[in-house]
Order: sequence, then structure tokens, then C-alpha cells
Amino acid sequence: TEAPARRIGSRRVHVDITISDASGSTRMRHVTGGGERTVRECFNLHEERRVLKRLEGIPKLRAAGVLLDDDMWVQEFVVFDHGVRSHFHTEARVGDLDAETVAFLVAALLDGNPEAAARLASAGKQTLLDSWRAIMQKLRGLTPGGATSFVAGLTKAKDSYTQSIRTKFPGAEFTTYVNFDTDGGNNCGPCYDAVRELVKNADVVQGHVLGVGSWVDQDCATKVAKLLKGSVSLALSFPEDAAADELFRQDLSRWVKALRTCPVTVKVSAGAVRWAARHGDRHENAVDCLCADGEGLRFDQPDISDMDHTKAVLQGLQAGTSTTFYLLSRLPLEQLVSALVVDVDGVRAQVSAGREQITGVALGHRWLAVLGEAPPSATTANRSVLCKRLRERLEDELSFAWNLPTKSGSTAAVGRAKTQMRPPVQAGQQPEEPSAPELAATAAAVHGSGGA
Repeated sequence: TEAPARRIGSRRVHVDITISDASGSTRMRHVTGGGERTVRECFNLHEERRVLKRLEGIPKLRAAGVLLDDDMWVQEFVVFDHGVRSHFHTEARVGDLDAETVAFLVAALLDGNPEAAARLASAGKQTLLDSWRAIMQKLRGLTPGGATSFVAGLTKAKDSYTQSIRTKFPGAEFTTYVNFDTDGGNNCGPCYDAVRELVKNADVVQGHVLGVGSWVDQDCATKVAKLLKGSVSLALSFPEDAAADELFRQDLSRWVKALRTCPVTVKVSAGAVRWAARHGDRHENAVDCLCADGEGLRFDQPDISDMDHTKAVLQGLQAGTSTTFYLLSRLPLEQLVSALVVDVDGVRAQVSAGREQITGVALGHRWLAVLGEAPPSATTANRSVLCKRLRERLEDELSFAWNLPTKSGSTAAVGRAKTQMRPPVQAGQQPEEPSAPELAATAAAVHGSGGA
């Protein structure tokens, strides 16, 4: 796919998720030129400055056309120790964040400027000011807690995204940037699995891990950053102002890069086929999309705008990346090429036929792996089509046709079909016939009875 320009009328929801460590170790003291603070207070200040830097960048991105007026910008904070210590968020329409509004908002939040607050109130943006004041008050008041469980913070972020944010903006395009801030390492639970689940379900484009202090688990921080498709910054102490500005510039560069990514929606269909049933004519999809390969993909509810067929709807694909669709066609290949419609954000893609690069047994293994109960991690099933019974039927058909066992072993008990079509093993490759020792003949026993 190619990166198209933003369509007028399209709507994007960009979410910044900050997952922050407030375990007991953040109670340690940190001495800076500005005085002595706990590590948690240093995190509070750093995260406040980071989000305000991004706020100041919104009008410039809006002027550049990266963001449109109807786009939404969501700030999500999840603070954890051994559980979820705090969770809060705010959201704003990009069109409400013009340069003048942002300047007054930043002044009111940083300095408590009453004149700036009055100007916002007179412009009808008191609600905007109140929401930002609320999250700043919560952020500044965060305190250290207990043990450290990355899993708690990651799971809460994923659940909040899937249950609240995505359902609140149906039909929108989503991008997510994640900041993970910690001073230690995970003590509880499988944190890497939790990171994978967050990336898979929360439309994560990129992330960054900030680790501060001598207790940071560098190996864990690096692995988390890799799973978030980003980088890691490690330091023994919080940077002073000059070095902090450099960190913020790097963060803004990564953040803008995530905003510049263009998620696209792909719809796949090929019309309908008709056949005569006992009760009358019946229409079915000429092609059904079973699965797709790629990171962060998901199938939305099918498009039912046509009366006689539905369209598979794939979301989460970024412009400039590729995917592989696994299709179940009711048309011969020659007809499918002309009938197949692949719609990429309203633009019909050109469809052509080519030779499959994987052939023979390898191709059969690939399909059986995709259709198995545990498909590859980068494969996303279209559950509106690929139900359990269809999956098992396709597995059995492929197993018998290709003379291959299924991953689950379901066809092992009944044997695999068409074994007579297997080419015979050449005589030179066959083992020698075993020779069993001859058994010694034994005399037959005579049974009888006698008498006097």
C-alpha cells in the first residue's frame, strides 16, 4: 500500500498511553539542582513536561495537515505498583486546540495564570481547561506504592483501550504511542506476554521505555522496548534541564513519526454467487476472507452495505506495509481475478494473478499452520467467517488432499487419504527384509487313557 494524503472527512483518534511505575522503590530520594525530590516526584515532573511539549505541538501538526479538525487526541495515564495505583485520562478535539487556545492553556496549567484562565472561559473552553487541570492535579499528586508488576499496568492500559476508547469512536482510524517509565524491573507475572497483548489490541505504532536509576533491569527494559516497536533510554539519574530538553526533542521526533503513520482500512469482496436451493435461489459470498498476516491487524464487523454479499473489513494496516490475505473462493481463479475487489480507503486496488512462491508440501503445511488451533502470532483470523466447524472442515480437506497430518492430530486416528497416490520408495532406499529364525518343530503330544 502507498501512503495517501488524509481524506477530508476522515477521522483519526490518536492515543498517547503513559504507563508509569509508582512502586516502593520510587520513594528513594533524588537530589538535583532544584532540590531534593522522591523518584516518583521526578517522574511526575518529567511526564508533565512531556505532555505539555506535545500539547504545544498540536497546532503545528494541525497546520501541516497531519491532524485534521475532527481528529481526537487522547491522553491516557496508567500508574502501577503491584496493582493499578491510578488511572485517568483526558481527550480533546484537535480543532479546539488552535495556537491561541494552547498558549493560554499552557500558561494556565504551568503558572496558574488567572488572565489566561479567564480568556479560555470567555472563549467557551472552560470544560477543556477543567479537564486538563484535573489530570495535572492527579499527576502531580502521585505517590510511591508497593511491589512492581508491569503486568498490572499493561493489562489495565489494554482493557481501557479496548473497552472504552475504541468503542467510543466507532469507524475511526486509530494510532497509539506508548511511554513506559520505570526505575526497576518486573517482579510479578509474565510481562512480555502482557506487552504483546497491548501491542496487538491497542493499535500501537511505536513506544519508548525510560529507565532511571541503578535498579533498572536493563535486559527487561530493552525487551519491552523492542516489543513496543521502539527504543529505550537508560540513565542513572534524572537529567538536568539541558539534557532533559534533548530527551524531549527525541521524544517529540518519535511521537510525530507515529502521528505521521497513516492507518488504512481494507475491504475485500468479489460479489455474490447464486445457486438453487429447495426453498429458492440462494446468494453467498463469492469469496470469504479467512485470515490475514501482519502485526497489529484486526477484522472489524463485515460491511453489509450490499444486499447480496458482505465485505471483509481489515483495520490496523499501516500505509506502506503489506499483508497476505487467505481467501476461500467459490469462483475459478480466472473469474476471481476479474471479480475480486480490494478497496484501500475508498481506492480500488489493481488485482492480478501470479505464480505462488510456495509450492508443494510446504504450501500445504503453511495452510494447515494458519488453520490450526494455535496459528502463527502474526496471523489474525476473521472470526465472523472462520468459525470452529469451518476451520476443522478445511483442516480435514487439506490433510486428506495433501496427505499431511493436521497440527491437532485430528486426522491421525482415521488415517490420511489418497496414500495410493504416494510415489513408491525406490528399491535402493528400502531396508533389507528381516530374516526371522526358524522355529524348531515340536512333536505332537499324545493324549489318551489306559486301564488295567
